[in-house]
Amino acid sequence: MLAMTSCVSRDAAYDVAATLYHNGLEKKAERLSESAAEDFNAALDIINKNVAEDDVEMLRLRGLVLDNLGAMYWKHNLMEEALKCHQDAVTDFSKTGDDENKVYAIRNCGRAAASCGQLEEAKKYYEETIELSRTIANQILEHSTYIDLARDYHLEKGEYKTAIQMLLTALDMRRSDNDAERDNDVDICNMTLGVLYYYTKDYGLARKHLNDALRSERAGLKMSCYQTLYAIEYKLGNMRQAIDYQKLFTQNMMQMESEHRSDNMQRIKADYDLKAQKNEIMIKQKVRNLKMFSIAAATVIVMLVLLIVINRKLAQNRLETEQFRLQMERNQKRISELVREKEDLVNKNEQLSNLKQNVSDKEASMINMISANNKILNTAKALAKHTTAETLNFTLTENDWEDFVKLTDLAFSDFTIRLTELYPKMTKWDVRICCLAKHQFQNSVISILLDTQTDSFYKRKKRIKQLKMNDDERSFEEIIKDI
Repeated sequence: MLAMTSCVSRDAAYDVAATLYHNGLEKKAERLSESAAEDFNAALDIINKNVAEDDVEMLRLRGLVLDNLGAMYWKHNLMEEALKCHQDAVTDFSKTGDDENKVYAIRNCGRAAASCGQLEEAKKYYEETIELSRTIANQILEHSTYIDLARDYHLEKGEYKTAIQMLLTALDMRRSDNDAERDNDVDICNMTLGVLYYYTKDYGLARKHLNDALRSERAGLKMSCYQTLYAIEYKLGNMRQAIDYQKLFTQNMMQMESEHRSDNMQRIKADYDLKAQKNEIMIKQKVRNLKMFSIAAATVIVMLVLLIVINRKLAQNRLETEQFRLQMERNQKRISELVREKEDLVNKNEQLSNLKQNVSDKEASMINMISANNKILNTAKALAKHTTAETLNFTLTENDWEDFVKLTDLAFSDFTIRLTELYPKMTKWDVRICCLAKHQFQNSVISILLDTQTDSFYKRKKRIKQLKMNDDERSFEEIIKDI
């Protein structure tokens, strides 16, 4: 009886944990990362209370929960916590012999380790992923991991030739796949090859791969391509081509406006042409009718009356014809004016674009100059590189914080004004935390700047989101990014 009760209790616990896991997956798909993390953590708590070392089914579920929870931590820049979750997932999948899920967990370990700056550890994880992918014949994962290894390790280490060779291998393997045309890995691979060939000054191959990558529909990837193409043409002194790449960010909008104006003008001209054709047909028809009427009228006694009528009709037609001719001349003149207006508008748009670029360059230069002297920004960068006694030896005054908030408004177009208009309950320190998040500093760095623990900072962000941001469904970082 006791054994039966224990079995039922374990099965019930498994069902609840599995339900929470699937709820977390659904919320993850809906980008509700914080709610998803809560469900994953709740499932993990139940599993840990009921799991046994020989319970393969429960261990496998825990591995899946841990791997997905790690992804949520990674999304919120909690890299060390993410790495620990993925490592524990690998352990559980190893115990259950689940190589299919184990290989993905190992790859995730590599990504988390790379994000933590542990490049050598990341390399080991990626190499293990490639080896296991071959064992289970998962060619798609093998291709993707080649790209990860080239980007996260060899590119970061400055080993450009090795990275290029690895990406070319991955690209050749993807081309042999029937789904290669629909695979984003091909576009990422081409974009990264373009950047690497730019670093090695092989500009011809760089252009080729960057142009291949531009077939992607992903805006972020296309921006990277245009940026590198601009740098290539700038270095080669092809300033016109460089400016063209710079203009591609706004060209689509200008082209749509130009096409819209052109369509309107074509419609106006077509309307005029159609009216002209109709009038010409009507005139011909009237003349034909008049001729027939004149021939018929020649046989009747009232020839004189008919001739008077015909003369009047002809005079009226001549008047209408003259009015039509004058109207056509006015229409042609208006069309010429519209063409000139279009050309003037295009020239003004080009001048405005150049002026905006000059202003943008000056603003960027000013922001960079101010940023170089901002104490909080420099302290955060130093902490992000190395956390040492020297970098930890800092003191921040009210003036330092005020300067940092002003710099944030300058860099992100009055960010704090928009923030406090949306969320008027924000305190002075809430605004400072939001400014730090806007600069995308790591949670660990922000915690040090605020002189608090990372756990406490995470809870503080959650309180701000719940109490000051109307408990928005998005994550704290997504809210800040969208403001």
